[in-house]
Amino acid sequence: MSARGFDALILRRFEYRGADLILSLYTREAGKLRVIAANARKSRKRFMGGLDPMQRAQMTIRIRESASLHRLEESTLSDAFLALRGKLKRLEAAGAILGILDRHLEEGDADPELFDRVLRAFERLSRDDEALEVDAFRLFFVERAGHAPVLDRCVESSTLAPEDRPAYFDPRRGGVVSRLHGGGPFLLSPRARQFMREALYANEAPSVALDEEERAQIKRSLDAFFEAQFS
Repeated sequence: MSARGFDALILRRFEYRGADLILSLYTREAGKLRVIAANARKSRKRFMGGLDPMQRAQMTIRIRESASLHRLEESTLSDAFLALRGKLKRLEAAGAILGILDRHLEEGDADPELFDRVLRAFERLSRDDEALEVDAFRLFFVERAGHAPVLDRCVESSTLAPEDRPAYFDPRRGGVVSRLHGGGPFLLSPRARQFMREALYANEAPSVALDEEERAQIKRSLDAFFEAQFS
């Protein structure tokens, strides 16, 4: 077993026998990992700053080859994201982003760009629109996961969708569907679709002016898309 250093975000924690903790982590170096922190609820010296969800820490982890649970040797808090904790909507938005990683990522598969995108989202959540940041992150995530929705053309015929007209969106078929091929349950305005297209590859929420209905269109479409593609 080898001990290595990791830059980690704490996704979830579970109390285990005695004073132990089991943590679900997302790391820059190795993607998602599960670790056990022995005696963590009593040892402040080895785990400086605590081991709470929605914290970033520099960790030394002993990797157990072919095991699903590794051993956390020590940890030092590097960021508690205090700016997110003073407002409920920010806290909920940050929790939603970490929840996406925890629910939809398999263990392993490092993606430093996705790790940095989480940090960028947290930075912007401290000053920008919480709901749009979460939806922008969801779109970036599905692109990195290889499930990006098709937004510029009909998924059935490959016919380009006019940029200045609304388009039907079908989560189960994976994108825009023309009326000729049955359309879809959701209608996206041109600006909603532009936001979604740009967010697939952007490091932050695109600066597309959206009204409340367009924001709702994006959220409803993405909720259904995640259910269809990841359930």
